[in-house]
Amino acid sequence: MTQTSDTLASLVAALGASDADGEAPPAVAWRRFAQKFLRDDETVLLALEGEGWTWWDSILVITDQRVMRMRQLPFQPWRLKQQAAPAEVLDAEFRPWLLSGIVRIRVRGKRPLRVMSASERMSRAFVDRLHALVHGGRG
Repeated sequence: MTQTSDTLASLVAALGASDADGEAPPAVAWRRFAQKFLRDDETVLLALEGEGWTWWDSILVITDQRVMRMRQLPFQPWRLKQQAAPAEVLDAEFRPWLLSGIVRIRVRGKRPLRVMSASERMSRAFVDRLHALVHGGRG
């Protein structure tokens, strides 16, 4: 898969919007990720990096074409673990859990896509923006 600078820019912008301090990460840090997982004609709308207690946290990426959950283990590359079409998304929620929380995206006919997140504020903002996309796209 290839990607244009616009695709990479949309990923970096989405990651920056979900960052605690609102700063976008350097594009070079995500270039290989974008080249491997994003299509040339995709635009990333939302992204949320996992920040739970585990060392194998996932990332949720919402594009105009797909909803994806990827995971990276130590010393291994990112891997696509789950994906769904945007039309299959039913809803999303954040549930506090101990010192962190879980963002869960319910998908029609599939297991939920979920990620642990330590920031309730960022997680709730992600869920709110996803709800706006889902409801805005359906009428």
